[in-house]
Amino acid sequence: MEENQAVFVILYSDDFLGNPHNKKVLTAVRWDNRFGYIGGRVEKGESLEGALVREVREEIGFDLTPYKDNIDIICKNHHDKKSLDIYTCECKISIDDMRFILGNWFSAKDAEFEIAGVCAINSEHNEKMLKNNFAATARYELETFLKKHDFFK
Repeated sequence: MEENQAVFVILYSDDFLGNPHNKKVLTAVRWDNRFGYIGGRVEKGESLEGALVREVREEIGFDLTPYKDNIDIICKNHHDKKSLDIYTCECKISIDDMRFILGNWFSAKDAEFEIAGVCAINSEHNEKMLKNNFAATARYELETFLKKHDFFK
């Protein structure tokens, strides 16, 4: 991979609490109190998928390896000031893994330095969620994801 790249992931799950129409989207509350996603810079020689697996493990203590083949890029943005290409991916995980993350993220290696918390957005509150304070391009990325999956009903 080229230098000056970052990759983030929108983790999501279906069938929350036994309701297949109740989807959950995981967001991170960053250290600056803005919403974003788990991820970060791609290290030299690392693939986008490899960087995501590492960042997810470091930031929320979850092993994304079993889902590596389910990671899809949904958009790419360029941050001019940092000369940084930002890739946002999506990855569907099981509801059990979503619950694991929500209950255990704070024990991750770098959790206290990287994020202030995680939250799962209920699909019926997506439009309200978009009114919050997002980091950089995170609002656009969430809108792209929600439209792709027809979350707006």
